[in-house]
Amino acid sequence: MYSHVTTSGDESYAGIGGGGAVTGPVANTTAVYSTVKTEGRYASAGIGGGVVYIEGTVAHTTAVNSHVTTTGDRAYAGIGGGYILGTVDKTKAVNSFVNGNKKNFGSISYDQLLCQKADLRVLKANCSPRTEFRVALDLSSCPVPIEDAKTLGKIGRDPAYPLSGTYQQIANIVVNKDHKPIGTFTGEYDGQCHTISGLSDCFVDTLEGSISDLQFTRANITNSAKPTGLAACVVDDTGTVSNIRAKDVHIVNSGDDADAGIGGGGRVKGMVANIMAVNSHVTTLGQHADAGIGGGGEVKAGGMVANIMAVNSHVKTTGELADAGIGGGGAD
Repeated sequence: MYSHVTTSGDESYAGIGGGGAVTGPVANTTAVYSTVKTEGRYASAGIGGGVVYIEGTVAHTTAVNSHVTTTGDRAYAGIGGGYILGTVDKTKAVNSFVNGNKKNFGSISYDQLLCQKADLRVLKANCSPRTEFRVALDLSSCPVPIEDAKTLGKIGRDPAYPLSGTYQQIANIVVNKDHKPIGTFTGEYDGQCHTISGLSDCFVDTLEGSISDLQFTRANITNSAKPTGLAACVVDDTGTVSNIRAKDVHIVNSGDDADAGIGGGGRVKGMVANIMAVNSHVTTLGQHADAGIGGGGEVKAGGMVANIMAVNSHVKTTGELADAGIGGGGAD
């Protein structure tokens, strides 16, 4: 439960239950909120076993809210086994993903305590997390799943969802106009390539941690008094924004010194990289109000903006001494 298995290198297998190559019996493997990942040629991954050879047997494997991912030529992934030559039997999957493809098969309706087998104190019978016990169990290093607007709104507002926490988004999320930005965020937020739709303000106010692998759609942000960025209003010295895709996003700032951008709003002191904007607009109207796709304001000494792409998108400033650019609005 809440486990992570990662290997990097050619022919380096990974698995939960069987570490990689299964040549004997592996039985009764349960993975809950877990990930298995390999990078490399022939580097297969699986819950149960990475590779199940002819003489191997994997039985009674269950994955709940888990992910199996491979990157590399001829690298196989699966629940039960990644590359299967032997026998795999009695496999179940609930809301789990193999290389991004959702898997739901087999029934757990007659085993209501399935999820609790990992730890009765952490998961409820319906597989939802018992977040009130996370501090007592010292699970601070385990990613907290973010599955909807309600749990997203708890970050920095609920003791079980601290600003220094590690989070993984496990579903697409739609927020309403009353959704508030996360405050000064020092933790890690992994979007796992899921989408957040409908933001009316920055996702994070001040970023000192990291935001990665996240998509935004249909954001409509209008501010007049502060720098505004879609991912973060301000990317501080230790902040990192990476692998962000924005589609149908509109940001309009009308105040003086109110910079605007997709990756970050104000002066970029940290790192903003791998940002793509599609059918999006960033506009400022005030004096000294810079605008950009990667970062809105100046890229400060020590900061970095890299690999920025804009497709059918527009950046516009109208105020005095207000610069505009695709990478960053200004340069120090």
